[in-house]
Amino acid sequence: MKPGDVVILKDGIKVEGALTAIKFYKRLYDEVGKSKMLVLSIDKRSVLVLVNGYRKVIVESYLEKINETW
Repeated sequence: MKPGDVVILKDGIKVEGALTAIKFYKRLYDEVGKSKMLVLSIDKRSVLVLVNGYRKVIVESYLEKINETW
C-alpha cells in the first residue's frame, strides 16, 4: 500500500480484544462502510485516507487495496 492507492475497509475482519475495540470497528464500518478511500500518507501502521470529503486515520490492517484500472 502506498500514497495514491484506492482502498476499502476489509470485510469480515476479526477484531480481537476488548469490547471497546469491537465497538470501535463497528462504528468505523457504519461510518465509512464500502466507501472507496484514497491513501494520502502512511506512518508505520497508521494510514491517513481521504473518505467522503474528510481525512481519517485508520489502522493499515483494517484496509484492503482494490484493483482499479483507469
